[in-house]
Amino acid sequence: MHWLLLLYSLFAFANMYCAVMKLKKKLKLIRSHLGFTQDQMADALGLTAESRRARVSEWEIGRGEPRRDILIIYSELAKMDIKKLIDDKEVIDIYL
Repeated sequence: MHWLLLLYSLFAFANMYCAVMKLKKKLKLIRSHLGFTQDQMADALGLTAESRRARVSEWEIGRGEPRRDILIIYSELAKMDIKKLIDDKEVIDIYL
């Protein structure tokens, strides 16, 4: 029984340092914290009228990734370094 507790502790410790936050989750988190709909986010990003909401949706579900210029706008809106936004090893905790 003691070894089971030790194994659980090791797993919890390892899990704490192996946190991953994918770009799609970060993009959705930023939009949610801003209180924007996908359409409003498209406006804030300066996307053209053609399929703009669909693009935001695709990025948030991981079907594609925004161009670098769009990522820069996301990072500016979230007030964070772009490196933190694009690095999956960086877990973001934003307070806007």
